[in-house]
Amino acid sequence: MVLSAVLQRGRDAFDASDMVAAAQAFEQASELKPEESSFRQQFTLAVYKTQKPTPEVALLRALKIIDVLKPDDSNDPETHGITGAIHKNVWLLKRERVHLDFALRYYSRGFEIRRDYYNGENLASCFDMRSMEQEDPAERQFDKMSARKTRMALVGILQSIVSEPSFTERSDQAWIYATLTNTMYGLGRAAEGALYEDEFRKLNPPNWHIATFDKTKVTLSALVEGNDRDPEMA
Repeated sequence: MVLSAVLQRGRDAFDASDMVAAAQAFEQASELKPEESSFRQQFTLAVYKTQKPTPEVALLRALKIIDVLKPDDSNDPETHGITGAIHKNVWLLKRERVHLDFALRYYSRGFEIRRDYYNGENLASCFDMRSMEQEDPAERQFDKMSARKTRMALVGILQSIVSEPSFTERSDQAWIYATLTNTMYGLGRAAEGALYEDEFRKLNPPNWHIATFDKTKVTLSALVEGNDRDPEMA
């Protein structure tokens, strides 16, 4: 099988939100060219998005796949982002604190290395999640302020990208608008968030992009509402 044909099949499957077919294609691409990390990254992403045979099994399988790229030693923010996402989703399923701490570690590294916006958005959300688990008021406040500081940095990074003349040529426009949306909502700037959400939806992204965005928005809404109810003020 020619590699280019396998890759096209994988990309088409992602566009059609067919994660099972995408996983099969990028698994084959990884076997054909094992030294290409991006193929294994896409393989991992598709596997955990399948949620089959169960969400937990899919996530744990994905963790084994991405481990080949040695996330602890990597300087690739994509590897950090995917590894962080797996741990975050295991945390959401099982509420085992170790997975939330792992998610924070990987997202933090991915954001620090290249100011990667995907890692930054999720780092902020994980700080919010951890703040709600903290028993020490000082630790809770630290996490809340870390989330806000990360989001403020993201606004500057993303608005700078959007203002560039070459922005319309970028393939990740939808993700940038989605991240700006959730960042603004996280900062309590709902009107600006709504404007960016309109831009995101106007691009008619694939269904799995929309599903990911909607899920993140619901999670963020619960986090913001939960953090507004500060125990110290109750």
